[in-house]
Amino acid sequence: MTSFGYGRVSRSAPTMGAAPTIAFAGDSVTYASISQDTATLTANFVQGPGFWVPALAHQRVRTRKDLNFGVNGETSTGLLARIDAICACDADIVAVKIGTNDVNTAGPTTLATYKNNITQILRRLLAAGKLVIAICPLNRSLVSATARPLLQQMIRWVRELQWRGYRNLYVVDPNIFWTDPLSPTSAPKTYYDYDGLHPRGLGSYFVWKPVADLIRTLYPTVAVNPVVSIADVYEPDWNPSGNLLPNGIMDGSVAVSGSGGPTFNGSGMAASTTILGSAGTGGVITGLTVACSKATLANGLPAQQIAISGTGTGSGASPGSGIIVRQSVVSPATKMAAGDTIEALATIEWDGVGSQNIAGLRARLRTVEGGTAYDVVDGWDSIADLLPSVNDSWTLRTPPLLLTAAPSSVELSIWATLRNQSSATFAGTFRVGALHVGKVIA
Repeated sequence: MTSFGYGRVSRSAPTMGAAPTIAFAGDSVTYASISQDTATLTANFVQGPGFWVPALAHQRVRTRKDLNFGVNGETSTGLLARIDAICACDADIVAVKIGTNDVNTAGPTTLATYKNNITQILRRLLAAGKLVIAICPLNRSLVSATARPLLQQMIRWVRELQWRGYRNLYVVDPNIFWTDPLSPTSAPKTYYDYDGLHPRGLGSYFVWKPVADLIRTLYPTVAVNPVVSIADVYEPDWNPSGNLLPNGIMDGSVAVSGSGGPTFNGSGMAASTTILGSAGTGGVITGLTVACSKATLANGLPAQQIAISGTGTGSGASPGSGIIVRQSVVSPATKMAAGDTIEALATIEWDGVGSQNIAGLRARLRTVEGGTAYDVVDGWDSIADLLPSVNDSWTLRTPPLLLTAAPSSVELSIWATLRNQSSATFAGTFRVGALHVGKVIA
C-alpha cells in the first residue's frame, strides 16, 4: 500500500510513465477534493486540477496526489513559506494559483507584499529548474467592496508577468471564462461555483482548461493513449503492456441490447461491449432513450456513440443514476497476479452544445480480488455537477492500481452520470473509443 501523505491510505501505485509531471501549488481551489480516497476507492475528482489538466491535455502530462500542494485558506505569504518542499519535488512543471485569500483576511495583504511574495515564489521555482505556469487569482464575490480593487490589481499584475522576460515562465488567466462580466461583485458565472469562489465540476473545467490548452502547445502531439491498432494485445512474453481488453479498438457492430430501465436502440454496439442503465437510489430512468451507434473519433479510430435523451429523475445518492458502457477482461486470473500494477485509458468526445443535466463522464477500472471490489476512477463527479455546454474531447486515465491477488474479474466502465434532478430533461451525446487496460511496466 502507498500513502500519498494526506491521511488516507491508497491502493494506487505511484508508478508514472515518461510523460512530464506537473505539480499544483495554491489554495483550496487547487486542493479541491484530493483527500477523499478510501481503502477500496482511489479517484481523481472533477473539482480539481489533478483531473482536468491531464485529461484535457490528452495525458501529455501526468500528476500524482502528492504533487498537489494546495492548502485550504492559503495566502501568498503561506505559500512562500512552503516553497522549499515544492522546489524539491520531482515535478517538471509547477502551476501556481494563489492570491484570492490575500484579499479575504482580516488585514488584507498589500499589493507590494503580494508582488514580493509571488516574485520570490516564481524565481525560486525557476532556479530549481521547473517550468512554471503562473495562474491569475480567481475573482470571487465574497470580497468586501474595499478589497475588490486590490484583487483586480493583483490579477492585472500577474497577467503582465508574461512580458517581464522570465525564461520558462508562462501566464494564464481563467477569469475571462470564470467571471460573469456583468456582475458588479465579479461573481462566477451561473452554476460554476457553490459558494462564490469554490468551483463545481463545471467551473473547474473552465478554470483549468487554459492550463491544459497551454500544455498542448508546449508538448508535441503524440499518441499518449496506446490504442492505435487492433493488433496491440497483451502477450506475456512479447507484449506484456499490451491491451488486456477483448476489443479496446471498439471494432465491429452487434445488435443493441441494453438493460436497467431506459429504452436502448440504434444501429449497433461495438463487439464485446455492453451497455446498461443504473437508476441509483431514488432515480427513475425509464423515460430515457439511449441510442447506440458506431462512429469515428477525430483521430480516425473507431468509437461507440451514445446519445441520451428523455425525462427522468436523477438519483440522490452516489454513484447516482447513469448510463454505463462496459468491457471486461477475459480470464483475468491467467493474465494478472499479485504485484502487478494496471491502469485504464479511454478517449472521450463530448458534444456539449445542447446538452442538459449530464453530470459527468468518468472511467472506472474495477477489480475483484479475494471477494473484495477495488475501484480506481478518473473523473469522479458529484450528482450536483454538470458537464460544459461546449464541444470538447479529453483522455481519461485512471490512477494505477496495485493488485494484491490474482483478480477474479476486471472491468472498465465509462459512466455518463445524471444530475440529481426531479422530473428533468436529460440530453447528451458522446463518443468513447481507444479503451485500454494494461499493465504498467517500469
